[in-house]
Amino acid sequence: VSLDLAALGHAGAGGFNATAIDKATGKMSATINDGADVWLVQFDLEPTPNVAVLGKVRHPDTQGGFSGTVTSDGTYVMNYYITGLVEIPNVSSLTTYGSPEAASGVLLCTVHETNVLGWHGDLATITLSDNSEHVVGYNPGTNKVVLAPVDDLSNPVAYTTTFPSSFNSSGENLG
Repeated sequence: VSLDLAALGHAGAGGFNATAIDKATGKMSATINDGADVWLVQFDLEPTPNVAVLGKVRHPDTQGGFSGTVTSDGTYVMNYYITGLVEIPNVSSLTTYGSPEAASGVLLCTVHETNVLGWHGDLATITLSDNSEHVVGYNPGTNKVVLAPVDDLSNPVAYTTTFPSSFNSSGENLG
């Protein structure tokens, strides 16, 4: 399926980023950076493939989200450039719109300013043996794995780890 972002009202958009699936609902969300704003969108594959706009993502820069994940309670979490994490609750329950103009409002979200994650690749959610859920990422600048507790995303912790010799921290070859 090919989607023309300009036809969807996103002229100048470079593409989708921060794509994540809500495992509870099967809905997929992503961001589109059109050069002026960053939009959260939702993919609908049936009955006709399209992209529905959820709203603008609030943040002081327009660099955009590079990676995202959805927690077990349906909260969409994305990194925002290198300056932090953004969380948007109940992503699969948000109202969808057919165009950016119709969805001109800024989404209710919380910005967690932190540079611990740096220029990382992807985010994922994991559940530890104590049943605590965390957003996990990798910071290639510090060569550390970062865990951010879902119930306290403002306080991520970086862990030093030893990777196999085949691991390439540039992100081109994950070993």
